Amino acid sequence: MGLEQTGLRLGLASEASFGPHPAVPLLALGQELLLFVDLDRGLHVLEQRLDLRTNYAQKLLEPDEDPSTWLKQVGFPSHAVIALPADASPGRSDSHKDLNSTAALAEALAACRRADSRGQVWLEAGMRADRNPTRMRSIRRVGVALARRLATPCPSCMAPGWGLLDIRPGLPCGSCGTATELTAAEIWGCVACGHQVERPRRDGRSGADPSDCLWCNP
Repeated sequence: MGLEQTGLRLGLASEASFGPHPAVPLLALGQELLLFVDLDRGLHVLEQRLDLRTNYAQKLLEPDEDPSTWLKQVGFPSHAVIALPADASPGRSDSHKDLNSTAALAEALAACRRADSRGQVWLEAGMRADRNPTRMRSIRRVGVALARRLATPCPSCMAPGWGLLDIRPGLPCGSCGTATELTAAEIWGCVACGHQVERPRRDGRSGADPSDCLWCNP
């Protein structure tokens, strides 16, 4: 849509999602996506990064509870937060976003407590990139990776964007040899001509720990 509106031929789009780690739910995990579009070449090059360095968090604040400890954990005030009444239903407009000062937060907390039937407040870390320096650093890292990828030509057609496309699971257990869910090989390829090659893991690992094996550790 941005390219359509501006008439430009090159585009860069950023998106992210956040939630509990699929293997360790108590940990938060962020996924950053960066997409480069070249309309003249017909290229769509996607680079992504999974990052444990995120301040993604929420808290239910009781009527007389001090949020200072939680605010420190999420990096307030350099990182903005969101406040809304705890019993707010979808579509309500009484949420307070982009809170990055003590005065603004205190005013928002008071308003939310008045609006909530029990005086509770739901707090969230603000995850918009322009209000979240931790996300900015993650986007920078994925941006560097994308720049390197665009500087790498396909060995078959020489189009830019050669890089990792997918992985093949099945790394064998180092004890019994059973295939695990861990990555056994990487699929590198070109988004222009479709040329692909399978490569070993870049860390050189050839066997999985028995703790990751469903046979040895069911």
